[in-house]
Amino acid sequence: MQYLPPDSWLNILVSAFAGGFLLASAMTPFDVLTTRLFNQPVDGRGRGLLYGGIADCSLKILRAEGVAGFYKGFTASFLRLGPHTVLSITFWQSFRKRYYEEKKKRKRKCEE
Repeated sequence: MQYLPPDSWLNILVSAFAGGFLLASAMTPFDVLTTRLFNQPVDGRGRGLLYGGIADCSLKILRAEGVAGFYKGFTASFLRLGPHTVLSITFWQSFRKRYYEEKKKRKRKCEE
């Protein structure tokens, strides 16, 4: 069942919004891990005092906070990635549509 017309701007907007949500969902756990690893205190030799690496950081987050701990800051991540994804996909679709329209015009001119 099709809810929106294929060439509708609303179709593009909904698809881009869903893409932004999925992107933020996939990237937020990695953002949490890297932020915690980079912000931990270090000893005199530059080694982290809280985490021994990515696996250690992941296990400590999972044990202390559960799966939800990996999604801290999801809203901020979505508000950063969402508009970027919406604009990127919307512009890409517009340029793609324009490209194929021009291609059809050129083909018709060559056939005349």
